[in-house]
Amino acid sequence: GPQPEDGAVAQGTGNLMLPQKTAANVLLALSYFSVRKPELQRRLVHELLRARDLPQEAIYQLKTFEMAVRLGHASVSFQDLGGLAARWLFSVRQAASTPEELTGSAFADEVSAVAKGISWHHQPEVEVGPYLLDFAAVHGDSTLQHAPEGWDESKPGRSLARFCVALEADGPTHLYRPHGRPWHWTSTSKLRHRLLSAMRIRVAHVPFYDWLQLEGLSQKEAYLTELLLQAQNREFPSLGGGSEERRSDSKSQKPATFVQRRAALDELLSVPRVE
Repeated sequence: GPQPEDGAVAQGTGNLMLPQKTAANVLLALSYFSVRKPELQRRLVHELLRARDLPQEAIYQLKTFEMAVRLGHASVSFQDLGGLAARWLFSVRQAASTPEELTGSAFADEVSAVAKGISWHHQPEVEVGPYLLDFAAVHGDSTLQHAPEGWDESKPGRSLARFCVALEADGPTHLYRPHGRPWHWTSTSKLRHRLLSAMRIRVAHVPFYDWLQLEGLSQKEAYLTELLLQAQNREFPSLGGGSEERRSDSKSQKPATFVQRRAALDELLSVPRVE
């Protein structure tokens, strides 16, 4: 049969050709809406893995798709996609690439400055999979060698999440307002929040329209304080017997200590270096 040109993948049994970025976007859309089409998803992944020099946008979308599958948000599993596809997606996950485009703004800078003013110590532009968090913090004392109050060695995943909060400055590109109705997240922002929450990261959002209504530093400090406290105390939905909790609750395997879990999180939340 005819071979796809560079930058395109073959679809179905006909001659329909999809650009690589479109094929990756279809995979992402199917996972966002939890549409279960294992044959189509497997075919798309296998065609993309044969492609040469995938564009950065396609790699970003594939990393997001892999994250959705790994966290159970997508309606297909790695088993559905096949061993070869699963191994390739793992290599995509590990591949060095530019995360989502940086969108630094005076709004984000001001939110960071106010957060520092209330002693919320954080790092900017923290990379988590395909995403760059605006700001993120674990426990305030990075030299802590002992478990803080409230740490439960039998539930390390849940305990660690209590000390990991991300702060997102949601500008106009994160939201839309249909015909004067209340603001809504875009589909991309919704998926981002769901996947980060599935990774047991508490995310506090500062919508730009709320921030603009605050008058003076004291109001902004009070607003951020309440927002971060709410995020810190928020409970996650049940994991539904996820693998991490099964390992944690298993009597045959000792759960990781606080220091070990902190080290694992530090590796996950790697802050990009500025040359």
